[in-house]
Amino acid sequence: MGKVIAYLNSANESAQQTGYTWNMYTNNCSHVIHNALAAAGVWDPKEARGPSAIDVTRDVLSVAKALALGRMSDFSFPANTFVRLYEAGNERPIDDALAAFRNHDVRRTMDDGWISTGPGCADRHISDAGGRPKRDVRAGT
Repeated sequence: MGKVIAYLNSANESAQQTGYTWNMYTNNCSHVIHNALAAAGVWDPKEARGPSAIDVTRDVLSVAKALALGRMSDFSFPANTFVRLYEAGNERPIDDALAAFRNHDVRRTMDDGWISTGPGCADRHISDAGGRPKRDVRAGT
């Protein structure tokens, strides 16, 4: 939690001193949340960019790089950030040691002495009346 707070304080200080350049795809509110969680080791950070032509080119290249490497692009949207956080808390491979070791994000958090699938995830699995799974966006157990 301390790393998240330190990142957010740094982002606020930087925006206060130099301003904030918003970009719909690669420098929006989701980037702040994503990169704050990245500071804690949940996943890799995303590069935030402005709206210039060179930045748009870099946006396109980040998608190509993501497809080539099987990683996330620098694009970020609130719904995607929530889904990725849900997956980090609930669906990473921890029941198979080899699969966990091969997973870049799981290995990084284990190296830091914690794992993102531990207690306290932001949501939990529940079922509807018909037994079909659905998500509950309250504190998980």
